[in-house]
Amino acid sequence: MIALSALVGLTVPLACRRDEPGAQREASNSQETPPEPKTEPPSASSEAQATESSDPAQSDTPPSPGAELNLAIRVIPAVKDILTDVEKELLPRWDEIHSVSAKANMTFDRLKGVETHQAAIGKYDGQKSNGKLLIRYVTGNTIMIKNTDEDAEIPWARTQQRLTKVSDGRFLYTMDERHTGTTIIKDWARPGSILQIGGNGLFNLLRSMKDLKRLADEPVNGDDTYVFEGVDKNGRHKIRVFLDKKTGIMRKMVTENETQESVFVLELNEIEFNIEFGEDHFTFTPREGVEIKDLTKPNAEREPASPGP
Repeated sequence: MIALSALVGLTVPLACRRDEPGAQREASNSQETPPEPKTEPPSASSEAQATESSDPAQSDTPPSPGAELNLAIRVIPAVKDILTDVEKELLPRWDEIHSVSAKANMTFDRLKGVETHQAAIGKYDGQKSNGKLLIRYVTGNTIMIKNTDEDAEIPWARTQQRLTKVSDGRFLYTMDERHTGTTIIKDWARPGSILQIGGNGLFNLLRSMKDLKRLADEPVNGDDTYVFEGVDKNGRHKIRVFLDKKTGIMRKMVTENETQESVFVLELNEIEFNIEFGEDHFTFTPREGVEIKDLTKPNAEREPASPGP
């Protein structure tokens, strides 16, 4: 049985560090060249002269010993990062947002192997605090699994799941409640484990993809979005991300495996901005009697640096 708990974190762990604008990107996303030299543009006569004398192999007579060659410098412009313009436009809009609350709709369909269909409805709350992103993410999930026995009286099995993710900026708690029991996992609040819906975290996600390209703009629930598509670093999934033009918020994410036999879709709607949450809204309270599996203990001295909002 596959649950959305492995998908709603960020579908796949894709975040990477974002450096200064001139930093090296992954070669599959962009290939940068050195900046243009500060030279005065050559005159028309010097350009003609450079053209005639710049290639000795094509000259009728070889240059005399000690003669200076007037070689024109060929300047190759840097390949432009396809995210740059959109990032410059949307980051200031994200900076104006203090908190966000949105309705989250998710589906996951797997046709290969045991056919599985999942649908979830939930709520995503996020708030910036001291350079960190606090989240509370709660979904109710219905899972339908096809019986592999063709003669079975019940062709489909149905089960329910409630998934809660809470991050206080340092730790991430994931509580998975099903009919078989409840499990709670405590881990570091890593960028790849938290749904990044805007700001640097979201653009880090995009820059970590291979073969990133921009697709035609497309509306999501009536709102115009920029659309980018890439492949995860393992080359197993194609991911499309839809960025709202007015707010910079990720409105939709679609993940497909290489054979398109499994598709995950997340969509955020009914978004509210700059609302006030309760003081303990981003504090995790475990179920009484449920043991917490703590994944931070073996690496307690190696707390990951916060990616910032």
